Amino acid sequence: MVFALLGCSSLVCSKQHRWDKVNVQVHNSLAPNKKLNIHCKSADDDLGFHQLSYNQKFSWQFHINWLESTLFWCRVGWRDNHGIYMEGSYNIYDYDRDAMRCDKIEWPSIYVPVHGLAYICEWHVQEDGLYIFHPYRKLRSERIFTWPKHLAIQNKTI
Repeated sequence: MVFALLGCSSLVCSKQHRWDKVNVQVHNSLAPNKKLNIHCKSADDDLGFHQLSYNQKFSWQFHINWLESTLFWCRVGWRDNHGIYMEGSYNIYDYDRDAMRCDKIEWPSIYVPVHGLAYICEWHVQEDGLYIFHPYRKLRSERIFTWPKHLAIQNKTI
């Protein structure tokens, strides 16, 4: 029993040392007159529905689980200039994909106001897709997702 506890404790400690904290941000970068609707969840947490004005962001923080399987997905949508509601569901944080993609930051910072190490995953929602932003790299942004090619919902009221 003691061995199992030490093993588990060791796993948790090594993961917390490597991934002290992750900060995910989703920015509305559509256009000044466009609202972004977003609802994010994980297997354990429902972060609720949010409507963001242009240049607003929705953010949250978490620790990576010890199985390294942390996954948050978001349903995002907005209305284009023709009144068509564009909507999709995306894995906004997937440990397998983002463990090396998100940028390491030093605390304290504008993102996380305590001491230590953290990782930032900054997303910008634009009319042609969702981009991950790298504030500390030469390649500043990278489009990861495009909007689904399915028929958009025309008369959805939000």
